[in-house]
Amino acid sequence: MGASEGAGKFSLAVLAISQILQQGKKAILLVSHEVIVQKKTQLLTRLFSKKKVARTFEDLTKDAQILAAADLIVTTAQALDVLSRKWNKRKGSNDVKLLVIDNLHLLTEGNSTLEVVISRMRFISSETNGGCRLFCLSSSLADFK
Repeated sequence: MGASEGAGKFSLAVLAISQILQQGKKAILLVSHEVIVQKKTQLLTRLFSKKKVARTFEDLTKDAQILAAADLIVTTAQALDVLSRKWNKRKGSNDVKLLVIDNLHLLTEGNSTLEVVISRMRFISSETNGGCRLFCLSSSLADFK
């Protein structure tokens, strides 16, 4: 979904996350920086107070435990890259049914890790029953080539 700042993209993402959590499945919110991870985790913890909202720490052992236990995970592309490498051996990986990618326009700025994570999640989606839906948020892509 491409729209300008303040147009309500994140509100729509919250609605999509809400639907997935109501089905008893997991969702991941992927953001660009660690500072944003902290802010979004605080916000989503308030919004989904009856669900387990967690953030990653770029520590594989701790993050694997978070993946298994949390309903909603807020992370960066780098942390999700490490966590998703052995997705078929990690408990909770098959329950992820929504990946919300905030700031998709950063993909055009040479962010190869984000590109790898998106490709891997699409592969995981094709390999699992029910798949994982991608919901991408971006600023205007008018200059995209």
